[in-house]
Amino acid sequence: MTHKKSQADWSLALDEGIRLFNERHFFECHEVLEDAWREEEGPLRDLYQGLIKLAVAFYHAERGNFEGAHKVLSSGLPQLRPYQKTCTKISLNILVPQLEEWLKRFEVWQREPGTFDLAEVPLIH
Repeated sequence: MTHKKSQADWSLALDEGIRLFNERHFFECHEVLEDAWREEEGPLRDLYQGLIKLAVAFYHAERGNFEGAHKVLSSGLPQLRPYQKTCTKISLNILVPQLEEWLKRFEVWQREPGTFDLAEVPLIH
């Protein structure tokens, strides 16, 4: 028998995903949020998917794959933007502009590789 997770379970999954992202465990963050995304049928589905893509983008960047990072972040940002003014759990109004700057970096680094520094990756608050 499959049990649907409660809203509290998804809140815990989001908290855990944020913690993992902020600790720079991008792959693990992706895994935790993907479980929540798979079962989400409501309006938070795009938010979860956008956060998953954010984690995957920085996972690629950490490995020097700036083309992959750019591609994934390009598709994830449009999923996060609609929540900038309504999401109370994450300060997307701060995070999204930071990610737009990272998107520009990834674009440049595809042509002229730069130095990826984990310390510069924005935190999710």
